[in-house]
Amino acid sequence: MLHQPVVRLSAAILVSTLALAQPRTQDVVRTFAVRIDGRVVGSLTETEARVNEEGREVLRFTSSSVVKIELLGAQMDQRIEQTWLLDPDDRRVLRFSSTMTVGQQKTALGGKLVDGAMQLDNGRAPVDPQRVVVAPDYRWLLARGPQQVGDKLILDWLVPELGGVQQAAIARAADREVDVLGTRTPVRAYVVDLVALHLEATVLVTRDGGELVHYAAPATKLVMDRAPAGDIARIGRVDLTDRILVGTNLDLDDASTLTFVRLRAKLDTGKDVTVASLNVPGQTFTGTAVDGHVDGVFEIRAQRHDGAGSPPFPVPAGTFAAAALQPYLAPESDVIQSDDAAIVEQARELARGATTCFQVVERLARWTHEEIAYVIPGGGSAKGTFESRQGECGGHSRLLAAMLRSLGIPARTPMGAMYVPLHGGSFGQHMWTEVWLGDAIGWLPVDCTAGQPTWIDATHIRLASGVTMFRPQSIEVLDHEPKASVVDASASVVRRTDAYPFLSGAPLVYTWWQNGQQLGDERVVYTSDGAGLHAFDGSLRLADGQFTETTRTEVGADGRLLSFHADRTAGPQQSTFDVAIADGKAVCARKSMDGDRSDTVTVDAAVFALHNNCTSHFLLALSRYWPLAEGAEVKARMFHTEQRSTLPLTLRGGGSEAITIGGTEVQARIVQVELAGLAITLHVDAQGRLLRYSQKQGGIRIELQQL
Repeated sequence: MLHQPVVRLSAAILVSTLALAQPRTQDVVRTFAVRIDGRVVGSLTETEARVNEEGREVLRFTSSSVVKIELLGAQMDQRIEQTWLLDPDDRRVLRFSSTMTVGQQKTALGGKLVDGAMQLDNGRAPVDPQRVVVAPDYRWLLARGPQQVGDKLILDWLVPELGGVQQAAIARAADREVDVLGTRTPVRAYVVDLVALHLEATVLVTRDGGELVHYAAPATKLVMDRAPAGDIARIGRVDLTDRILVGTNLDLDDASTLTFVRLRAKLDTGKDVTVASLNVPGQTFTGTAVDGHVDGVFEIRAQRHDGAGSPPFPVPAGTFAAAALQPYLAPESDVIQSDDAAIVEQARELARGATTCFQVVERLARWTHEEIAYVIPGGGSAKGTFESRQGECGGHSRLLAAMLRSLGIPARTPMGAMYVPLHGGSFGQHMWTEVWLGDAIGWLPVDCTAGQPTWIDATHIRLASGVTMFRPQSIEVLDHEPKASVVDASASVVRRTDAYPFLSGAPLVYTWWQNGQQLGDERVVYTSDGAGLHAFDGSLRLADGQFTETTRTEVGADGRLLSFHADRTAGPQQSTFDVAIADGKAVCARKSMDGDRSDTVTVDAAVFALHNNCTSHFLLALSRYWPLAEGAEVKARMFHTEQRSTLPLTLRGGGSEAITIGGTEVQARIVQVELAGLAITLHVDAQGRLLRYSQKQGGIRIELQQL
């Protein structure tokens, strides 16, 4: 939806870190409380019952879990529902079904035991339970885990909520006693690490039976324990933004102009990251990297290439035959589905007529940037992103890699961090794409999320060639080029303080569209008290009333934000937002069914307001800089009421064209907008009133009903 795609960060790892908190029980009902930073933010309920199924008695094991997460102002509740049918004598899995949802992302997997093998419903190779752990709980650790304290082993484990088989490294720790529902209980301790995802957790199971009693993932400060039902009667929401985002000392509107950055970083990442692996083309690192702890200085240069030396397209046979490239040409289970028919067809259509692989990369990257809306958490996998037409950086990068692989061009998805214009400048977790274009070019880095289709800027910190963690402690920019990229507070266009170009009390009614489908209406009313206080009252109704919101924004004569209030209903969820600005401080309060939150943030006194799905805030900012001559440019700041952060806004005057509004043709001026990297086109009448808002990412169009 409008304004949400304003940040370019990956959330996939944070969500996955919760995936091990799964049903493990042997009694009728068990409940667990999930805590992050000591606060209850989720729950898990497991049940077991003997039932008759298909003419035989089986043990039905069901589980239902939820963890309530917020990331960059977006709610990312993770819900997992699973049903397992077990042999009542030896607990062999006879059949299972699992569904995990995170926002729009959905991972579903099921299977059935046939002739001793688990046949999966995703069409992949059957799983042999003798070789791969297939179980609904952690009881298997007693029999198949390390038997002696200090022992370690690696095995394969079917984790349905992650889409299939994962390699797990298991280490046996010392036995101990812990309190379980008020009783001292002897337990065995294991450290379970999902190797590919760098997800490590301590798991405690009872010595008598292997019942799960405790799960802890240190990287995310997540702890799950057995708990009475009363402990999970009210579940709060946790904001994990600071797990993947850290403020820095450089404030930029547009980091894409940087050609060189030197910075000192302290961060945690995957244990396989070494000093040697951090030194790659375009990036040098001096410091230490031990057991996932990185401390040192990065020097990074923007990597650009003109395409000279690119292999021809279509790819001649044998061009990418090297064994080392084959993993980057093949599909990756349920992540990079380069064999999906729809993805293959789209890639072929986009590549038609291209004569070099470099041209193909640019076309596919531009299409992904323009056609796939930035939404957290988005579609997740390449296929999910393609079908939903939305995704965060992980979804963008995987889709681009899948399309390239389908055309026979090697591609991979490195991870690390990049600069984002949040909180006065920050570095946040990020994923992009690298494409192998032969020895003359090597691995070409591209960032379709950031709109960099054949290059990446100098703020990309590369940590690994695949999935890894980015847990920042501090990042300080020591030097950068060019210096002129620093935000210039001076404005080339004078900010108006005269009358607003709106008739007081007269409503402006806008119709919302997405990809050609009408979503609903928004009503905006401007009023003034005659003493310098100006107010914009909005009411929005979308999806047949499934989403409604009323807002009131109070501003000064120059449009600076004084206060803001919103009441929102989204399905069963209700919430309110309040912001008050005074003396360079914004006091932000939010109330919801998940709990209350209050923050105080330092802001520029001249900031405009920005709230998701609130068109009046564009009306307001635009009117203070109107008329905007063709070629003129204005840089300003907007305070995002949900992210509680200041974002850069650029307005550029364009030409004019005739458009039809409410059946009437009108000559409208064009204003191109960049909002923290999001491209928007506005059509404005001679008075400075907004006629049409167009956002290609996500297919959003908002249009005035009548002149």
